[in-house]
Amino acid sequence: MSRNTIPSSPVLVFAAAVFCAFPLVARADVQTNVWINPAGGTWSDAANWQDGNVATSTTVADFRQLASGTTVTISSYTTVGGLVFDGDAGDAWEITASNGARLALQTSLFGYTPVYVGGGTLTTHIAIQFAGAEIVRKEGSGTLAAGGTFPVAEAPDNRVIVTDGTLTTTDNRSMSQANVHVTGTGMFQVPSGTTAFWLGSYSSDNGETLDVDGLRLLLGSPNDSQASSDSFEGAGTLVSVSGNTITAHGANPGMTYETREGVFQFGEKFMVGHWAFDDADCPGRDTSGAGNDLAVSNSVTIVDDSTRGKVALFGAESSLFGTGPNRSINMMPVGTESYTIAAWVKMGSSTTTKAALFFWGPLPVQNNKGLLCRRSGTAIYGGHGGTGAYGLLNLGDTAWHHVAITYDGTTRTLTAYGDGVQLEGQDEHNINPRIYNENNASSAENFAIGFPWSTSADYPEGMMMDDAMFFGKCLSAAEVAELKNGTLTYDYPVLPEG
Repeated sequence: MSRNTIPSSPVLVFAAAVFCAFPLVARADVQTNVWINPAGGTWSDAANWQDGNVATSTTVADFRQLASGTTVTISSYTTVGGLVFDGDAGDAWEITASNGARLALQTSLFGYTPVYVGGGTLTTHIAIQFAGAEIVRKEGSGTLAAGGTFPVAEAPDNRVIVTDGTLTTTDNRSMSQANVHVTGTGMFQVPSGTTAFWLGSYSSDNGETLDVDGLRLLLGSPNDSQASSDSFEGAGTLVSVSGNTITAHGANPGMTYETREGVFQFGEKFMVGHWAFDDADCPGRDTSGAGNDLAVSNSVTIVDDSTRGKVALFGAESSLFGTGPNRSINMMPVGTESYTIAAWVKMGSSTTTKAALFFWGPLPVQNNKGLLCRRSGTAIYGGHGGTGAYGLLNLGDTAWHHVAITYDGTTRTLTAYGDGVQLEGQDEHNINPRIYNENNASSAENFAIGFPWSTSADYPEGMMMDDAMFFGKCLSAAEVAELKNGTLTYDYPVLPEG
C-alpha cells in the first residue's frame, strides 16, 4: 500500500529512533512549550504555560506536568506542532472542545506531527485535522483514543502511523479519513462492542492484524486507497467503498466481502470456482465460497463411482451454466488475465467424439472454449478460438484422467496437462504449449461446463466429471502436478453479494 508506506527519509528514521529512547521534548533541536498547571484548564490561557508561552504551530506542547484525571479545553481553532503526554499505565487525560473548536496538527521539523503518549490514555474529544501534516505518528507505549473526528474531511490524503502503543477511538467514532499503518510495537483497535466502523485503510508491517470478528468494517477514503484482507482476522465483513480496492487473500476463514461503489479483487491464488459434484440437490454447487453455483440444463446428475465417489454424470446436450447476467459467473478472467482450469474426467463409451468441459465468452462460443476433450483422437485441447494448445492423452480407455489448461496472460502461453504432466503435441500444427496471439475471451458471459451454447457437436453424453476447478492464476507445472495429486494448497474466497 504505497499510501501507507513509512517515510524513509534519514531525518525521520533518526527522529523515530531518538523518540523511542526518550521523550521528544528532551531533544535540543525541538522547541517546546511546557504546560505548568497540573489541574488542567484552557489551552489559550497563557497562565497555564511556562513563561506565558502558549504552544503554537511551530512548537511541541509538553503536558508532562498535567495530573491524571484532568482536562485541557480548547475554545478556538488551535494549531500545534506536536503533543507529549507521559505517565503511568492507569493515568488518563482529556482534550475537549468548546464552541466547536478544532485542533490542527502542523508538520514539524521532522516532516510529520508527533503525538507522544508515554503511558496511560489520552482521549481527544475534539475534531482533529491535519494542517499541512500528511503524516501523524502516534509514539509512546500509551493509548491515543480519538473521541472526535480524526482527522476531519479537509485532509483525506493523510497517513496515521502507529509506532508504539495503541490508537483507538471512543463513542463508536469512525475514522473514514484515516489511512492507518502500524509498525514497531504499535497497534490499532476498534472499540469493543462496535458493530460497524469506517476506516480509510489499514496496513501493518509488524504482523498486527486487525480483529474484525462480528464487525462490519467499511474501508475507503475519498481518494484511492487499498487494503489487503490478510491484514484482518475474524469472521467479519469487509466493505470496499468508493475509491477503495480490497484484495482478498485466503488467510481469514469466515470473512465475507461487500462492495459499495468500490473494487473487490482476488489475490492471484484465489479460486474462481470449485465444483466438487457432491450435492445431489444442487449438482452445480460451488464449494469454493466464490458464490458461483451453476444451474442445470437438461440432465446432470450426481452418481456414485467406485473410484472417485460422488461425481457428475452428463446426459445428452447437458450442461451446468452460470447464473449471473448473460449466464456469467463471478470473477471470471477475461482479456489478458491468467487462469487455470482443471478437472477429473471419464469420457465413457457413450460419449460422442468430443466434449467441451469449460467454455465462456461471447457467442458463438465454439470460438471461446477453455478446455475440450476428444475421446477419439486421444487429445485435449485448450484455447479461446480456432487455435490453441493441443496435447496427446488417451481419453478413450474409459478411465479417470486429470486434465488441465493453464493460460499465462503475460506471455499469452497456453499449456495442456494430462494426469499431472505437460503433454506432447501431435505435430507442427497441433502443438503444446502454444503462444496464443489473441487475448482470452472478452467477457465472462455464457459460462458453462458440458454442452456449449451452440450447434457444435461437442456432446458430453455419458461423460463423468469430478472436482472441476477454476483458478484466477496460471498454475506452474509443479502446482498442476500437486493439484492432480491432491497436495496443492489454495485459497477459498467469500465473494461480495450483489
